[in-house]
Amino acid sequence: GGKKVSEADLRPLFLQRLQQLLRKSSNGLYTLSVADIKVDVLASRISLHNVAVQPDEGNRASLQATGLLPASVFNISFQRLELEGVNLDDALTSKTMDYKLVRLVNPVIRIDRLQTKKNKEEAFTQRFLKELEKLSIKRLVIEGGKIVVTDKQKGSTKSLANVQVLMHDILLDSTTRNDKSRFLFAKEARIGFRNYHTTTKDGLYQFKIGDADVLATQKRVVLKNLSFTPTLSKKAFAEKQ
Repeated sequence: GGKKVSEADLRPLFLQRLQQLLRKSSNGLYTLSVADIKVDVLASRISLHNVAVQPDEGNRASLQATGLLPASVFNISFQRLELEGVNLDDALTSKTMDYKLVRLVNPVIRIDRLQTKKNKEEAFTQRFLKELEKLSIKRLVIEGGKIVVTDKQKGSTKSLANVQVLMHDILLDSTTRNDKSRFLFAKEARIGFRNYHTTTKDGLYQFKIGDADVLATQKRVVLKNLSFTPTLSKKAFAEKQ
């Protein structure tokens, strides 16, 4: 409205917009909290520190009771989220978000898999596009990530450490929502992790991957330094068998 607004005034407005977008897109399942926000208007840059995306337990119970709880529930935290190429006026008032770079530093992503079949709830992307017409990110970078997946039905937990992600040309709008040629709406996506290991269900073998490189849009996986070795000595193995 022609009124001059300070950077300090913009911070709560921007956070409020993100919180509202997440809440409405997730059917009220998730909340967003941020310890600190730094805004550099001249550089078109925003930095969010100590960010957490967590399920609202009250709404989670309500969604579960009505059969609308998703098959997987996320709990995400990261030290820093950097956004570059931000037009703050558009970020607060328009129906589009366009970023040159989104960088997540040291995120910890915990996923609880509750069921194998997806329910028929309205898709997250469908609700998201009711709030925004377009989300565009030229480059998304994830550094030093950790992913922990807990399967509640099987009672198992798997984890990936040192996860690195690089995605180019992310576009979420009405034209790409069902585009099968993209991976999470990106034209190109590369995911890497190191030092993965797991033990077979009978406890007799350990499987290790030194390095993994997933070229998602090319549907190609490169694994290096693999091993499949017994966990017991030859004598102990024979006795157990």
